[in-house]
Amino acid sequence: MTQQKAFTQKIIYLVIIGVLLGPLYFMGSPGGALTYLRDQAGLAESSFGEIDPAGSTVKLATFGLRGVAIALLWHRCQEFEKKKDWNNVIATAYQLTTLEPRFTTIWEFQGWKLAYNASAEFDDYRERYRWVIRGIDYLIRGVEYNLRAPKLCKATGWTISQKVGIADENLQYRRLLREDEDFAERHATPEWNCNNPEDRDNWRLGRRWYAMGEKLVIDGESIGKESEFLFFSHARLNLFNYATWIRKDGCGRDGSGADPIFGDRATRAWNEADREWREFGQTTYSTAIPEDGSMNMAPGIKAHETTLQTAEIIRKRQEELFDKLKSIDPKLYEQLHIDRWNKLADMPGAQCLLLERLQNADRDREEELKVVRAWLDENEPDWQERLKADFDAYCPEEVIELKKIPALLLEETQRDIVNKWEGGAAQIRIRAMDALKVNHRVLLGAIREADIPEEKLQQALSIVQEIEKDATAVQLRMSNLYRDILNYEYRLREVEVERTAEADRARELRHMGRVAYHKKDFDGAVDHWIEAMVAWDELFEQPDFEDISTNAQFIREHIDIVERFPILLDERRGRRDGPIFPKKFLERMPMEKMIRAKVNQENSPEMAFDALEYARKEYERGEFEDAEKHLAIVIARLHGINRSIEFMERAPLPDVRDKMIEAFALYVECLQRRDPPIAVPSGTPLKTFVELMLEYDPLLDQVADARKKGNDLLEKDKVSEAQAALEEAMEILRPLLQKYPIIWQSRHLTAYEDIESLAADYAEVLRLQEKTIPNDFLLRPFLLRLQEKPPMPNDFPLRPLQSSGG
Repeated sequence: MTQQKAFTQKIIYLVIIGVLLGPLYFMGSPGGALTYLRDQAGLAESSFGEIDPAGSTVKLATFGLRGVAIALLWHRCQEFEKKKDWNNVIATAYQLTTLEPRFTTIWEFQGWKLAYNASAEFDDYRERYRWVIRGIDYLIRGVEYNLRAPKLCKATGWTISQKVGIADENLQYRRLLREDEDFAERHATPEWNCNNPEDRDNWRLGRRWYAMGEKLVIDGESIGKESEFLFFSHARLNLFNYATWIRKDGCGRDGSGADPIFGDRATRAWNEADREWREFGQTTYSTAIPEDGSMNMAPGIKAHETTLQTAEIIRKRQEELFDKLKSIDPKLYEQLHIDRWNKLADMPGAQCLLLERLQNADRDREEELKVVRAWLDENEPDWQERLKADFDAYCPEEVIELKKIPALLLEETQRDIVNKWEGGAAQIRIRAMDALKVNHRVLLGAIREADIPEEKLQQALSIVQEIEKDATAVQLRMSNLYRDILNYEYRLREVEVERTAEADRARELRHMGRVAYHKKDFDGAVDHWIEAMVAWDELFEQPDFEDISTNAQFIREHIDIVERFPILLDERRGRRDGPIFPKKFLERMPMEKMIRAKVNQENSPEMAFDALEYARKEYERGEFEDAEKHLAIVIARLHGINRSIEFMERAPLPDVRDKMIEAFALYVECLQRRDPPIAVPSGTPLKTFVELMLEYDPLLDQVADARKKGNDLLEKDKVSEAQAALEEAMEILRPLLQKYPIIWQSRHLTAYEDIESLAADYAEVLRLQEKTIPNDFLLRPFLLRLQEKPPMPNDFPLRPLQSSGG
């Protein structure tokens, strides 16, 4: 009976199991509920076979404490990282994601840690590359587990693009990736031709994952609070980088890099970048700003949408509408400006504080200033003198006196007084400019009061309605915001530049210079580099591209051609074997406009020049203590300018270089005016630079030639002729000693040794003729040092005083 009952129970259990398996079978079959849920979650069929079976064991072992297990693994991962045990870091990272494969933040963070942190710990770039690839493999694995995670796709594309493309080892990384067939085979898809090395370029490969993320967003997946403009821009910006790197790699038409023919493939790449960037500008994307105007981008709230071209379209339309409004009565628009200018007389200081802007009205963007300036020139010829007198009457006498002192030399309290007054004056200028402006509303009011036909008045009302409709659009503000963030206009301008023959030639010459450098052909490298800079200059001289060399973004991306030039010069130049720069460079200093713009961005030298002129006048008046104090400030500022670009440390812009040498010479003379005189301290700013300029001054070569001539004559026993040649050498040397008074104290310099030898040669010539050395002999201190007799302080000759124009 017991056995029969047990058998019956088994039969019942089997029937129940069968009944339960039936629904499970139908739910898991194609078209079933489980299949539907799997598809909705983005789990591919193949993903199940890739999940680690140990994952279920871990979950069961923790008895539901999966959060605790994840925290322990995370802590363990950090401990392994502290010990630089990267193999265990990656193993623990995989355990983490086995427990929580849907937590995309883990995939992103650990992938970044492997690609960036782990790779940096190794010396060999090949080993670093392997760890970069491990990080990328980890991210790609995360994408396979999370097929509906656009931000994870973006993180993968970013790491492939940026880590490989802009790392210090980018040249090696890019080459290794193109040659990495194993990586290509691991991640090959029907859409990606892994057999084409060009598609294995990091910039194009990164676009593959960016495109995957974009498709998900288009299908409705969320990217959280991130703007679609920023999310969708990465793939397009990769095309710009790809086009740039084609030339950096020196790739030819076949992409092999063996034949540095830049034109065809680079042009195609730039055309593709231009086409996609313009399409990007025309496409509507959502911003990160809610449509309801609040700052809370909560789920379910729609964001504002616009295009990058919206701002340009609206701006042009508003300009056209406003021009149309002005055309209703052209004289009325100009008269409004004049009336408003005259009303500024009631605002204290308003007119006189606009004096400088009116003087430069032809270069000012504000149309109202041009109108007022033209009217003043015609109706009040002495307006500049009148406004200058009004300014002197309006500005406090204390501020007027302080403004006579260069801003660089003002003390803190003085600077506060001037800045406070200037701040108030700036506010008045702003209010004055606002009062001068005539917008569509003001012009409409004037048209209403004017005696014009009703038809034209209705036309004006219609135009104003259209203007205000555009001006209040949120899309306009959002469009302008993202145009600025993404440098939209600059990218279009960049394409125009890079598609020119001059840019193509400049890139090719630069590549040839790099090749020559690696072959240790330093003369060839320098020649190619100079030719590349000249090619850029030829582009800058064209009317359509005159502005590009002073564009801040262009300077940031291209100034490295100047900054790397000293590296070539250092390799090329031996000890005193010629000038710092080759003759062809000195004949025409290329990239001067860009260098000057960069220097002005960092620290305008004009303030230092004004202060130098002020200190010079103090010196000429005999105010040596004040001159010394102010010159110390000047040379410190000029030293900062000199360090702003490495190129400037060798030989900066000619006018800046000369001012640096002049300021330092005057400072040396002030030190010699002390009682007792002192030498220039070793750490004084500009001292090393001035000594370098001295060592390579072309006058030294002329002195050396005259001295050699004298020695040759002396060997032929032509003593009197030798004396004349050596005196000629000293006459050439005289202005050099005036220009570089530091030379009297610089026994460590080769130039000092040469001058010392010249003094000894001249003394020997006089001895052979039984003549005595004159008391006013220019090089007496050098002879005294040769005799190991320290010179007296007054043996340091002072430079003759020069006027400000000297």
